[in-house]
Amino acid sequence: MRDWHPLSKLVVVVGGVGLAALLWFDSVSESQPVAHVSQSSGEAPEQAPDLPGDTIDLTSPAILVDLPPIDQFSAIVERPLFSPDRRPFVPVQPVIERTSRETVQPVVTSGTLREPEIFFVGTVRRNDDLIALITPFDDYVVSMLGTGEDVNGWTVVEIGDRNLVLQQEDEIRHLSILE
Repeated sequence: MRDWHPLSKLVVVVGGVGLAALLWFDSVSESQPVAHVSQSSGEAPEQAPDLPGDTIDLTSPAILVDLPPIDQFSAIVERPLFSPDRRPFVPVQPVIERTSRETVQPVVTSGTLREPEIFFVGTVRRNDDLIALITPFDDYVVSMLGTGEDVNGWTVVEIGDRNLVLQQEDEIRHLSILE
């Protein structure tokens, strides 16, 4: 005990005094039963002794309460407690149209190249594939394109996280997001 810290010594002494006080005061006061438990042996229970008012008689059978049907709790679903407006959450589905090769026809002009006329707005990663999100200049409907698909006569060659590479004949266009 010579190498102990002084606070450790104090804790041991106070704990010992406190334990002695608990034992002394517990032996002085009468122990009153808090609950009366009888062992059931299949025979009728005897009359329980009179117990003070603040005790519980565990020999009486438990009172079972039937809960109301789940339909009566619909107000909880209709008015959620932790929602600021107390209305159920309704997810909003974004409008994304996948353009197929049949709907997007390449436009062939007489000897001149036409620009893609699209905005590249982002990418979506599905498994290991990247899908480009585009919108035409004159409309705000978002379409999805994969590698190898055509848009306005341009073929999607490569899709990066922030860039899109289109090719028409020998001409190559690099598009960045919202450019």
